[in-house]
Amino acid sequence: MKIKYTGSIIYYIAFVVIQVLPIIGVFYCHFKGDDLERNLYIIYSLIVLIVNIRQIISYGRVFEMDENGCTIKFLFFKARRYKWSEFKTIRLEDNSQRLFGRGVPYKKCVVFSTRENFHTPEMIDILTYMELCLRPFRFFVVFFKTKTSKEVGVYEVDEELFMSKMKEFGVEVQK
Repeated sequence: MKIKYTGSIIYYIAFVVIQVLPIIGVFYCHFKGDDLERNLYIIYSLIVLIVNIRQIISYGRVFEMDENGCTIKFLFFKARRYKWSEFKTIRLEDNSQRLFGRGVPYKKCVVFSTRENFHTPEMIDILTYMELCLRPFRFFVVFFKTKTSKEVGVYEVDEELFMSKMKEFGVEVQK
């Protein structure tokens, strides 16, 4: 079973390309002699670059699941291969109960993590947390399709098909 982001990652790559504009500003400020403005451009560039690279990593992954485990690929590279026994947390979560997650089109998802008793924060929605996660290759989420999620395309699968595949692979999903 292959699960990937079906939206357009070009949107996020475009933001990385936009990083050229602050770099031009840095050179302009250097020649103008304004050190404070140059330093602000550098700080801004680094923050935006880090955020955009994290988003590209979050949405550029592909999960290939089989009876032996899960392979996480990023773009054209095999990033990690996990056996099912290496996942300490495989849990079904309800996103509709989150404080700021009421607008998320995915109400249910399955969280995979190599950490035991992994818990996503209740304060932010799961999509934002996925983008901010410090270790994107040790944690991932598979979302169940709903009527309102057709245009989002973030690692979504059919719930019945996914749960039957997990049973077929011998993987127990905690509830």
